[in-house]
Amino acid sequence: HLGSRLKSNLSPQKASERRLEILSNFNRLLDDAVNNGVKIVIIAGDLFDTEKITKYCLEEVLSAINNHNELDLIYLVGNHEKTAFIDCVANLPKNLKAVYQDTWQSFSYLEDGKKTVISCVNLTKANNGVIYNTLSLNSVDNNIVVLHGQIANYNTQNDGENIDLRALKDKNIDYLALGHYHFYDVGKLDDRGIYVYSGCLEGRGFDETGDKGYVLLDTFNLTKPEFIKFAKRTLLEVEVDVTNLSTWAEIKNLVLTTVNDIDRKNLLKIILKGYLDAESEVIVFTDELTKSLSSKFYYVKIYNDIKLKLPKTDLSTATGIKGEFIKMVSSDCSLTESERMDIIQYGLKALNGDDL
Repeated sequence: HLGSRLKSNLSPQKASERRLEILSNFNRLLDDAVNNGVKIVIIAGDLFDTEKITKYCLEEVLSAINNHNELDLIYLVGNHEKTAFIDCVANLPKNLKAVYQDTWQSFSYLEDGKKTVISCVNLTKANNGVIYNTLSLNSVDNNIVVLHGQIANYNTQNDGENIDLRALKDKNIDYLALGHYHFYDVGKLDDRGIYVYSGCLEGRGFDETGDKGYVLLDTFNLTKPEFIKFAKRTLLEVEVDVTNLSTWAEIKNLVLTTVNDIDRKNLLKIILKGYLDAESEVIVFTDELTKSLSSKFYYVKIYNDIKLKLPKTDLSTATGIKGEFIKMVSSDCSLTESERMDIIQYGLKALNGDDL
């Protein structure tokens, strides 16, 4: 996903910095491959984030590939960039094997008398129902199949093609290399092989939290992939339960203690959860805490999901402005019980001066 804008959370300056970090990771990945004695790098689609590839991004990628000509890069186009990269380059580097056709393309490598065959195809709505029937693999070879799309286990809003794992069983596949889903995941394909999503090299938003990296393979042991952590920065979602705390100082101290051992280079989304008494006068200063932590971490956002614990007694007996508010909402017959509780929660938060 090179070229992602990254503007949903980051400032323009940090978004630009992160784009450069992610772009430099492609070259760093190829360096890692050489250092590990790797001969082939498989890119299972979405090398770029959009079909509009900037000149700088394009030149950096081409330079990295040309500078690592001891590697073969097998690159299957994804649903994000489609054929944009291929279309805008007159002469692709010789070590880049680009696959964008809707029929199977195979690449064979021989080592120590054993052949490894890497087969790829661009899934389309037209070929999806029949393409599996045309895959023919020799049982004595090491067989890697590369596809870009989503298997039935995952629901995404992207327009990637579906992958029917049932149709790929008993096809002599040892390793099914999948792109499109952004988390590392391994599953059993059949008695012989496995399927693996390598995920992406870097998380870009808080829907891509956790460790990111690549998969290192030994072609003589394809069912034992090794996940290598690689990201320069990790996006983390941290929940802090403030139930039964009675002051803002206690809440702030608990948050600081919780994140104390997290690497400062990372990006954090802190979710304040739990229950405070409805009569509590605690004000949750998320802006103040965000500013304080932003000087310590690369990026911090704080989401206040604290709920107010309403008294078990009859709400209508409450006094003062809070009591009048509760009475007014409780007597509104146009609202469902769930809606009443939500409105009371937000109203009491507002009366306490909390962020909504």
